[in-house]
Amino acid sequence: MTMEQAERLHAYMENFEAGSASIENATKLFKELNKHEMYLTVIRLYYKHALDKNVHLPGFDNMMCQFDYAKDHVEGMKAIQGPNGQSLEDDLFALNNPE
Repeated sequence: MTMEQAERLHAYMENFEAGSASIENATKLFKELNKHEMYLTVIRLYYKHALDKNVHLPGFDNMMCQFDYAKDHVEGMKAIQGPNGQSLEDDLFALNNPE
């Protein structure tokens, strides 16, 4: 990742956090995270900020495309690595609920 890319990612993250996790900011941030293969971060932020409750907001479909892209890549990586006995939902639960 170049310095310019890191600065852009940092700016998107700040806008996301400052903008109360708006759908528009989430879409920009998720797209940038996906570019850098940070799929688990996309998924974690989606659930952490309960973005699934914003179905009625404009731009929700675009944000969901970025979320689905990340989710599909994580599922693909798991298939390549072989089954570990847990579903993606189990892994996400573990990510969001550390012991």
